[in-house]
Amino acid sequence: MTLGLPRIHGLRLEAPCVTGDALRAECKRSLMNPKVRDRVYFAGVAVCALTAAGFLGADPWLAERVIIAGEAWRESANAITHLCSVSRWGPLGLAIGLALLALRRETGREFLAWLALGLISAGVTAAIVQSLKFILGRARPSEAHEYGPGHFLLFHPHHDFHSFPSGHSADMAVLITTIWLAAPRFGAGKWGLLWLVCGLTLVATRVGTLSHWPSDVVVGAYLGGVVTLVLHAALLRRRITKLRLHGPVEPAPAGSRSTTTTA
Repeated sequence: MTLGLPRIHGLRLEAPCVTGDALRAECKRSLMNPKVRDRVYFAGVAVCALTAAGFLGADPWLAERVIIAGEAWRESANAITHLCSVSRWGPLGLAIGLALLALRRETGREFLAWLALGLISAGVTAAIVQSLKFILGRARPSEAHEYGPGHFLLFHPHHDFHSFPSGHSADMAVLITTIWLAAPRFGAGKWGLLWLVCGLTLVATRVGTLSHWPSDVVVGAYLGGVVTLVLHAALLRRRITKLRLHGPVEPAPAGSRSTTTTA
């Protein structure tokens, strides 16, 4: 899959290789599948319920449990919490993609295309998250002794009032969702469960470091996953439209012009 991004042969751009079978398989795990849309909808209802519960008292109760857990847990959480951020997994993914490009050209192109989806999704999500943080101005748990969990100062510029939603959680959700879309075998089954557990553990560290309330983490993760699915569906529709108009596009051999086979 190349997500509609052009192939690069030297300095000349060529159309990506797309086939009907590959697109149909990809559609099954995208928002174009009604079952996936239903799951996203019900997840949204659950997120709203959990957020309401957090505002009504669950947030301080859970944060208190974290404090009771002790300083050792918080130190461990501080050590790994920033692995959630795109500033960590983005450069690592780019390095892996370039290495694959040098060793296995087609695999490298495919990997970098999916990485591009993840990075674009992370950027769009960050814009939404940062806007909400600034507009809502929720006090972080570190300020709970003075303001409490339900305190909002609208349009507040200070970092201590940018708790809701969690940007790190959104970045981790983007990564997990992209992996699930790009590699169904790797993103499902036992491997998928492993990724989910690792992701949830990293996301939980945002609460462990007293950087966010639990509801901040839940909403941030939901936004990251939904934005990735929406952008992927938009790119997928674009590729399907190209396939219907022009037929499957095969990559041209080096040194020749690209050719298009019309179905």
